[in-house]
Amino acid sequence: MTYVLANDCGGDTVTVPVTIACLVGTTAPNGTVISLYPNPTNGFAALELQLPNTTETEVAVTDITGKIIFRQNQAYPSGKSLLQIDLSKASAGIYLVHVTTEGLKWQGKLVKN
Repeated sequence: MTYVLANDCGGDTVTVPVTIACLVGTTAPNGTVISLYPNPTNGFAALELQLPNTTETEVAVTDITGKIIFRQNQAYPSGKSLLQIDLSKASAGIYLVHVTTEGLKWQGKLVKN
């Protein structure tokens, strides 16, 4: 990414590398695919994991202050797995969904209406 700043006093250009490790619904470098839907949700959301091999996976949901709302450690098999996230008793707001597997740390935003 390149930033250019110029005004009457002169200008400067700075170039910095930007790395995007994983986006929702895309394939991560290790072959994992993660999807989170519906978003926003009224209480229940689905976290879909497609893993290249069986791996121990931690899924955690936190509020924006970092308080853990939900946490699960489980070995998921290779292929597609679906985990239902229940926020029906949680307040409306923004939550962060964290997925950690061998070689991957992913975070996504989930909005509850």
